[in-house]
Amino acid sequence: METVKITANKEGQVFTNNAGLGKDGKQYGYIRVESQVMDFSGVVAKVKTRSALISMTAEDFTKTSLKNGALLNGKIVFTESLIKIGNAEAKRAGADGEILTSGGQPIYRYSKFTSDVNAVDSLLAHENVLVAKAALQA
Repeated sequence: METVKITANKEGQVFTNNAGLGKDGKQYGYIRVESQVMDFSGVVAKVKTRSALISMTAEDFTKTSLKNGALLNGKIVFTESLIKIGNAEAKRAGADGEILTSGGQPIYRYSKFTSDVNAVDSLLAHENVLVAKAALQA
């Protein structure tokens, strides 16, 4: 069974409120989860941390017993898209490298938590393969 761990924010809070109220007049926020995965894409295999935010209402959060370090059954998957949602940043080759593109368009990567342990990443092939490989080797 795969699991993710709930992690607190910098202030030590598990639930982080969004600014303002939702269209329905409710207070929303999110919890952060993370997991460790083995990455075999480079010359040397590495353990990497994946993270995702799970949105919920403050009211629903108060009904739970979610605490820092608690484990949830499920996993974090990546979905890549040519559509920018919210304040997403384009995917780069390395931390500060060139923006990766597909069909001349920037690729955006989103992470999400799912309880479906059979879910898989949905990734786009990018055109600047040599740039990305060089960043992985560094």
